[in-house]
Amino acid sequence: MTHRIAADPDVGWLLPGSPIRPADVVRRVESICTRVPDLYAALLMVHATHQFISPEHLAVVVKRVRPELHSMAEPDVAGLLNSISAGGRPGFESVLRHKSKAARPKAALPWSTES
Repeated sequence: MTHRIAADPDVGWLLPGSPIRPADVVRRVESICTRVPDLYAALLMVHATHQFISPEHLAVVVKRVRPELHSMAEPDVAGLLNSISAGGRPGFESVLRHKSKAARPKAALPWSTES
């Protein structure tokens, strides 16, 4: 009896030591991100299936495909990918809330201005 994973050539890229071609990674990440509507689930799948690719590289592709990430910086998207392995959904949502907030202008403090 053959194992299903060994007989299926389409999942061989998931195995450790398989060759990594950037064009294939981009195609697979784009496919995952366009087919999975939930942001957390999409990033979880990308992170889980591309363990040997740095989060910084994955962030570039993910940010290009997911419209809700367009306003975030690439290091922040990489932080979201890292938060999945460190804190699961609660950690992911915490980082997303923190990084999605627009930068607030600093308020002038009346006691710090010179008159």
